[in-house]
Amino acid sequence: MSTAIIDYGASNILSVIRALKYLRKQYCVISEYSKLKDDSLLIIPGVGNFSSASKNLYKGGFNKLK
Repeated sequence: MSTAIIDYGASNILSVIRALKYLRKQYCVISEYSKLKDDSLLIIPGVGNFSSASKNLYKGGFNKLK
């Protein structure tokens, strides 16, 4: 299983990356749904402004997730 961090331009992903490095976990950073693998564990970092975050997730095609 691979781990993917979504970079949607409205969060600070650095703390998530540091945590995964500390845990010695492999990961990739993606900004488009098309880069997501079928077996991915998906991490969506938190954000203070949900409106801009949801717009950026939609632009990246992540609205296709079911």
